[in-house]
Amino acid sequence: MPRYFKQELQSSLPCYNYNMEKKLACYDIDGTLTTEMLFVPLIKSELANDIISSGTYTQLLTILHDYKNGATEYEVTVQSLLTCHANGLKGKTAETIEHHAKEFIRSNNHLFRSVGKEVITVLQDHLIQVAVTAEPQYVGKCTECAVLCSCSRLCFHCSMYSSSVRC
Repeated sequence: MPRYFKQELQSSLPCYNYNMEKKLACYDIDGTLTTEMLFVPLIKSELANDIISSGTYTQLLTILHDYKNGATEYEVTVQSLLTCHANGLKGKTAETIEHHAKEFIRSNNHLFRSVGKEVITVLQDHLIQVAVTAEPQYVGKCTECAVLCSCSRLCFHCSMYSSSVRC
């Protein structure tokens, strides 16, 4: 288990005894727990709510278009999307971004598969549940799919988003 992942797990479950054996269930968010990638409707909503500019939105769509046409590989596309998105969020407060993400998730509940919610509910007392996604951490955190979310990290400084990304 990578050190950073174990640290995130330990910070998420401070009372868990790590010497005991417990099973782990991992869920992918995009396309597994959800019917589609959350990123596209999220950035549309961020544009509509003046969180990102139309220039950033256009750049993001161009990156996605290049991927869909086979011009770039998945890993390159994800890194490009995250970097462009982080640049577009630069200077926005963490509070503003996280509030918008919570509202977006709440108002787009139809994007989540009902069977995924049922599985998570049934297994919550028996397994440590981890949601895995390339989505930014504020999206993964708002989905409430699991106890822990392994996701991309957009960095912020003094409660304001910077243009840095940590995957």
